[in-house]
Amino acid sequence: MSMLTSKSKTIAKFNVEKLFGNTGIGINRLYFHTRYTVHSNDEENYILNNFTANISVKANSGNKVFLGVGIPEQPFSFRNSSKYDNEGISNFFLNLSNKQIEELEELRKGSELEFNILISCDSLELKESSLPIPSVKKVETIKRVSQSEWLECLDQMGYGRYTLFEIPVIEKLDKENEGDISNDINKARELFQKGYYEEAITTCRIALDELENILEDREELTKAINSSKDGNNRKEMEKLERFYYIRYSIRHATHLAPHPNKRDEERTPFNRHEAQYILALTASTISLFLKSFNNEQ
Repeated sequence: MSMLTSKSKTIAKFNVEKLFGNTGIGINRLYFHTRYTVHSNDEENYILNNFTANISVKANSGNKVFLGVGIPEQPFSFRNSSKYDNEGISNFFLNLSNKQIEELEELRKGSELEFNILISCDSLELKESSLPIPSVKKVETIKRVSQSEWLECLDQMGYGRYTLFEIPVIEKLDKENEGDISNDINKARELFQKGYYEEAITTCRIALDELENILEDREELTKAINSSKDGNNRKEMEKLERFYYIRYSIRHATHLAPHPNKRDEERTPFNRHEAQYILALTASTISLFLKSFNNEQ
């Protein structure tokens, strides 16, 4: 626990025990579940109230970045006793935009996060022989959040239901053989969030192959590919053919064959932005073909 002190004596201790999330319309709410202990003091009498928490975060031994100001879900105050210690719990919360979460994910890169929580409050020292003495007290506490804990928070906030630009991840579909494809996309998303970008892209290719097995449309794919090779035919390609060609191109991009850097022969790995791009394209392509074009054929 981190100690809030006055005149070298501990007034209270604070400990952020865990993080959890919640969601609403347009809200990603992150909670910091905090336990505090108010120590007895027979020499000094304090009232502490108006609590806030300045929250910063860092990852991968990087610099600390300010995230926002957390406030208690239920305002609280306390006055120390001369005889007994008192304990309590407060949930400080912070509302995050999708853009903030995306920047956090870019900062995290599949690793853990370290949150720095600077709790501030107004303090009023009560004196029998004089007027109360106001001041501001601060205490800093650190909470390290593992990858698995953070992914659980993302899921609780509803962030995991979207890949990018609010493209829905495929829900499990009605037909029995279409369940695998939704599992593949969700697996790709989980791999992406854990920082396994190449594995996520490989799983996208598996999902696209499963799409072809479901629709049995190899002939239509081949026709679109052949039309794209001829300049005149390419201009005359119908709408559906053009989307088939886009689907083919996405699948081609998911092959983890060597992508040589011109300066050396080592394969250039896929990074987070590239994996995010492929995942979003794959999810939207599968959704489009299963829910729209499947009915046109």
